[in-house]
Amino acid sequence: MIIAMVIGHSYAPVAIKGFMCMFRMPLFFLCSGYCLKPEYQTDIRLYLKKRTKRLYWPFVKYTLFFMLLHVIFCQTEIFHIGGQGCVYDGFSFVDYLKMLCKVVLKMDEPEHLLGGFWFLRELFIASLMFAALSLVSVKKSALYVALLALVGLYMLFSVYDLKFYVFTKKTFLSCVFYFIGFLLRPCEFKKSGRLLFASFVVTCVVACFFPLTMDTKMTYLVVPCIAFALVGSFMALEVSMFIQSYNGALNRFLVYVGNHTLWIFVYHLVSMKLVSLFLIQIYHLEMSHIADYPTIKSEYVQSWGWMLYTIVGVGVPLALVYCKERLLSPRK
Repeated sequence: MIIAMVIGHSYAPVAIKGFMCMFRMPLFFLCSGYCLKPEYQTDIRLYLKKRTKRLYWPFVKYTLFFMLLHVIFCQTEIFHIGGQGCVYDGFSFVDYLKMLCKVVLKMDEPEHLLGGFWFLRELFIASLMFAALSLVSVKKSALYVALLALVGLYMLFSVYDLKFYVFTKKTFLSCVFYFIGFLLRPCEFKKSGRLLFASFVVTCVVACFFPLTMDTKMTYLVVPCIAFALVGSFMALEVSMFIQSYNGALNRFLVYVGNHTLWIFVYHLVSMKLVSLFLIQIYHLEMSHIADYPTIKSEYVQSWGWMLYTIVGVGVPLALVYCKERLLSPRK
């Protein structure tokens, strides 16, 4: 899942990005809901404690850390001064205080190089809404009613382009996938070549002719968006089961990646700047392109550079966490 997200940020060819965007973010929410333990519906305090520790605290911690690095990013031209990502050459105490309040109270204003952190915010809000629903009722019927209400709110916010406190149309769609994931818990997914082939073909056809994402602006497409996101997610799950059945090096690597998803979330965009610097050197581009977000937009990137961005975006954070683990592990 996290590799698909990095590919989405790598300026991949339109066909590949359109294919990935059909399901990559919905899959995160579906799997989060699917892995949710049913006992959390009755032990709300433990559930909220774990969600706060795994979602809210990392968001606040890393956002504040990157805020402190903001001036360095501006001075090294990783951000354009006064341009996208760098509103100020330097923050005053009042600026920091305002941003601190937004981060702590609204999980808002993540630093530019933490663009993927919107997922942590939306997942945390979905967790809070699930906890609120569980306080009212733990019956499945309540979840189905909640799903209909969430779809209705999504359509309302989308039509009128509304935003209320932390709630946007994407918030409600994220909750829909999270709740669907929890409802799918009783289902046993088995390895099926036919299902894999069928879901792959459907996802490819829809992605080629009418790609749908969580950011779709056409309200009437919300139901097809949910349906085809589920198809794409089932395809990804089938692929993972086939890889797992062989239990080879690829499976072990993907398990290691999954166990360190947060590190890739945090550091993949910063790591991609190394590739941008490399492309600037070999193609003699202006140094100002180092600030291009998230990658340099050129034919070189879409032809082959996106693969290098993906490899570095995943590899560098994994190398960092591996070194950390080796340094902190007790020596024998």
